[in-house]
Amino acid sequence: MGLFICFKYINDAIANLEYQADDPNNRKYTYTNLGTWSSASDVDTFLSRFNRSNGYKDGNTKLSVGNYVTIQDGTYNKVWEIAGFDMESNQLAADGTTYDNGYGICMIPHTQVTTGSWNSSDTTTGGYKSSYIHTTILPNIVTKLKTILGSHIVQRNVLLSSSVSSSNSNAYTWTTAHATLMSIGQMTSTFAANDNKYDDGEANYKLPIFNSKEYKTGSDFWSRGVYDISEAWFVYRQNGLGHSHAGYSCGVRPLIYLR
Repeated sequence: MGLFICFKYINDAIANLEYQADDPNNRKYTYTNLGTWSSASDVDTFLSRFNRSNGYKDGNTKLSVGNYVTIQDGTYNKVWEIAGFDMESNQLAADGTTYDNGYGICMIPHTQVTTGSWNSSDTTTGGYKSSYIHTTILPNIVTKLKTILGSHIVQRNVLLSSSVSSSNSNAYTWTTAHATLMSIGQMTSTFAANDNKYDDGEANYKLPIFNSKEYKTGSDFWSRGVYDISEAWFVYRQNGLGHSHAGYSCGVRPLIYLR
């Protein structure tokens, strides 16, 4: 028993050290309040202080995964967390091509921004690219965010599922978007869920924030993954994965990229 406890303490110590490197993607998760952005000037000032050129550091203050800010857009007014840094700079997508969305700060809402159906037609035909959540709900969220974030929210090159067979997505297409739902792999590091690389697209990397925290938020929320011709994957509030009809109303928790 004593030997077991010794090994347990050693393993715990290794786990605690794992995310304390200087790389902001690997430093230990810290839940620190960065304040509120209620105007474009707030964002301009912040990103002039913290950006890739200065290592996301201003004096002795350095941004870390888990730091959070309230974006006071007048409609949603949500807390957004730093989920990673420079995750989409010169990356290899699931189709084997290299894409580069440049340097930037990945941010996700701490809880759902709003709720809605994955597709109001209760089908996944056309994949995530044709879904109501991608074509309507997320653009509406971005419109509100832009009143504060302006051009700091990056329009990214994204590889989205665009066709569905009887069991899952079977094709993807490059397009652009300011906000996307997260893939299952970005949260769990399990890619090609359901033997399906088409749901991963460019989102085939794990977000560092999920190295240090669970992905539950107290409410169910959609992922971008297709389950079959009528259902999509979502995350249970209890921190598990499930799938439901696309017409089901569920939480919307997107990823955005800022610089």
